[in-house]
Amino acid sequence: MTEIASAWRTVECTWWLRFIVAAITGALLGTSLLWIRDVLTIDHRVPVNMQRVESLNSPVPVGGKIMVRVWREKYRDDCPVVSFPYASDQNGRAYVMPGSQGPGGSKDEKYYDALYDTTALPPGSYTLHDSLMYHCPRQSFPVQQPSVSFVVSGD
Repeated sequence: MTEIASAWRTVECTWWLRFIVAAITGALLGTSLLWIRDVLTIDHRVPVNMQRVESLNSPVPVGGKIMVRVWREKYRDDCPVVSFPYASDQNGRAYVMPGSQGPGGSKDEKYYDALYDTTALPPGSYTLHDSLMYHCPRQSFPVQQPSVSFVVSGD
């Protein structure tokens, strides 16, 4: 054992080799510390808690827009949201509706109003479903908005 320790002490290195080893070690240590800091500082909270949804203008004429009020408790303002809505009729048939994206409203507001284009829907009774994806820094959260019933009138 003492032979290995004495052999290690006798290994000669040039100054530039020691500098390269120290630089690589410092870069690896610094990168590791930055990664650990980033992991520890990520906000893992779900950005919103959906409560209820109500239709504000049902029945809506064919080709019109249904306005719904979404009651929720929002915890974060740093997560833009993408909406993937569809409507289902009494027979279970699904109709894809145009989606949207935006900032998702302020966390200080108890509700927000959203418009959905019903152009693809013939007259009848429907249930609106909306799958939301909140894109927060370094992670995303899927959130299902509560469903709401509405009518498209042929008048």
